[in-house]
Amino acid sequence: MAISTRGALINSYKHFFIAVDSFENRLLKGRMFHESMEEAAAFSCLTELVVTLERLFDKLQYPMKSVQQRSFNRKLTEAFPGEIPHEIRNTGKDRKGTLSNFLLQVKYRFYASWQGEVTDLSDGSGISFASLIELMDYLGERLGGIDRERGAGCGRQVGSSSGLCDGRYVIEGNPASPAVEGLPVFVNGYQIKEVIESMAMPFLKGEMNHMIPITLQVAAEGVEFETFIVRVLFKRNGTWQGTIGWREKRIQVSFRSFLEILLLIHEAVNQRELCFGIEADQSNSEI
Repeated sequence: MAISTRGALINSYKHFFIAVDSFENRLLKGRMFHESMEEAAAFSCLTELVVTLERLFDKLQYPMKSVQQRSFNRKLTEAFPGEIPHEIRNTGKDRKGTLSNFLLQVKYRFYASWQGEVTDLSDGSGISFASLIELMDYLGERLGGIDRERGAGCGRQVGSSSGLCDGRYVIEGNPASPAVEGLPVFVNGYQIKEVIESMAMPFLKGEMNHMIPITLQVAAEGVEFETFIVRVLFKRNGTWQGTIGWREKRIQVSFRSFLEILLLIHEAVNQRELCFGIEADQSNSEI
C-alpha cells in the first residue's frame, strides 16, 4: 500500500481515526483512516487492527520502536526486518462508523506496547493509556461494556470463521489449565485477554503461590491448531510479562506485553509456512 503525504495537515501523521461498525461478541470491526492514506484500511477483528497499525507505525517511522520485535524465529524476523508480513485491505472513504468513532494517537511504543491518547468523538471524552490492555479496556467500556459471561451468545463452533474475521486473522480455540476445567472457547483477541487475565490475576495479587500455565490451542482458517503455553510472571507498565511457548516447534520466548502475545500468535498461525520453512533458531529456549 502506497503512503502519500500530499495535502497532509501538520502533525496529522500522529493521529488515526477509528470508525467502529460493530462490536458484537467483542469482535471489533470497522475502518481505520490516516491523513497519509488515500482510502481507509478495513479491520475485521482486534488482531487485524493491531497488525495494521504496527505496520503503519513502521512505515511512518512514528512512533519509533524502543525494543526489537520478539519472534519465535530470529531468522524469520531477519527475513522481514522491521515489519510483520501483512497486506493492508483498503476500503472506501466513508469516515463515519456505524457504532462509534475514535481519534487515536499512539505517542510511544515503550515496553513492547503502546502509550498514547484516545478520544471518543461522540462526546469528546478520552483517556491516556499506558498499554494496549488499557486501550482495549477503554474501547470495550465505550462500546457497550464487556460481557463477563465470556463466550455467551457467540453461537459458533471453533474452526468456523464464517461471519467473523478475514481468514488470515481468525485467532480462536480452546484454553486449558491443569487446575481449571471448562474454560470458555475464545474467538477473538478480547476473549484471549480475558482468559489469560482470569487465570493470571490470583497469582499477580498474591492469592496463589505459583502461576498456573495457560494452554491455548489456536487456529486460523485452513490451518491446523497450534498450541501455545502462556505463563504470566509480572504485571508492569500496565501490561503483562512472562513466557510463551510454541509446543509444536518446541520453542519458548519471553514476552513483554499482551500486544507481543498477539503478534507472536499471529506470526505463528498466519505465517506458519514461513516459520516452518526456516530452520528453528537454536538460541531460543526449548519447551
